Amino acid sequence: MEAKNYKYINLEFKRGICVLNFNRHDKKNAFSTEMRSEIIEALNNLKANKRVRAVIFYGGKDFFSAGFDRDEVQKVIQGEGDYEAFIESNHLF
Repeated sequence: MEAKNYKYINLEFKRGICVLNFNRHDKKNAFSTEMRSEIIEALNNLKANKRVRAVIFYGGKDFFSAGFDRDEVQKVIQGEGDYEAFIESNHLF
């Protein structure tokens, strides 16, 4: 399977296993709307691939993820962010 190039994640394949690596280390892999969208898209593509039997999420050797992107959540709370996109990506995620 040829993987799409993503900005915040990358995929590695070996013998039916996909390792989904988080690639937002400058923010401790905090889940932004864009990162969640990439993960959702990748998982949907992997779901359709009958050769993939398992997916492993990997954040790196120092940390997995800080959770939601605090700056993005703050913007949504203050009415500056895209509330609908934030809620939709959270629901799917």
